[in-house]
Parts: sequence; C-alpha cells; structure tokens
Amino acid sequence: MFDLWKVLVPILITDVLNPVLFGFMVYTAGTHRPKTNSIAVLVGHTTAYLCGGIVLALGFERIAHRLANPKFIDFIIELIVGLILIWTGYRYNVRPGAQGAPAAEGVGGLAAAAD
Repeated sequence: MFDLWKVLVPILITDVLNPVLFGFMVYTAGTHRPKTNSIAVLVGHTTAYLCGGIVLALGFERIAHRLANPKFIDFIIELIVGLILIWTGYRYNVRPGAQGAPAAEGVGGLAAAAD
C-alpha cells in the first residue's frame, strides 16, 4: 500500500498545481457568488476527471493492445498528420515578409561561460 502512495502523491501534487483549475478558481473568487461558483467549478472538475479515469481504466487494455499492434490505417493516419505538420511548418517559415527566428549564437549562458 505504501508503494502506491509513492506513485499517487506526486500525481496529486501536480494536479493541485493545475494552472487551468487554479485560473478558474481565481476567476470564480472574483464573481458575485464566489462560494457557489467555486464549488460548481470544483465539482465539475472532479466529475470530469472521475469520468475520464473510469473510461481510461475500462478501456486501457484495448488501447494498449491497439498501440502494441498497429494496423495499416494507423500508418496512413500518421503519414497524413506528418505531411500536414511538415506543410504547416514550411508555410510558416517561407511566407512572404515573415522574419525567421534570430540566429542563435550559443546556448544561453553556456556560450558565455565557455569564453
């Protein structure tokens, strides 16, 4: 049981620091009914995570099996997504009037430390 807590505690700490939930809580604290809205956000967040966890727990074996044994259509989808990403990157890089990223003259502070 203690070994399970070693895994769960970092996950829970990370979830508490979720910037989206934290942002919504800050927003709801500034509304006309902060307690009601904050409780509604927390209940909705908890319900969404619970439902998502149940779906993942029940379908994890099928997902793992599908990822371990890809079919031909999976490779076709990967090819299409890859080509779209390459095309988007190319268009972003060569559009008229666009200035590219400045040339890097080193790796941050490491270049200065090496001199």
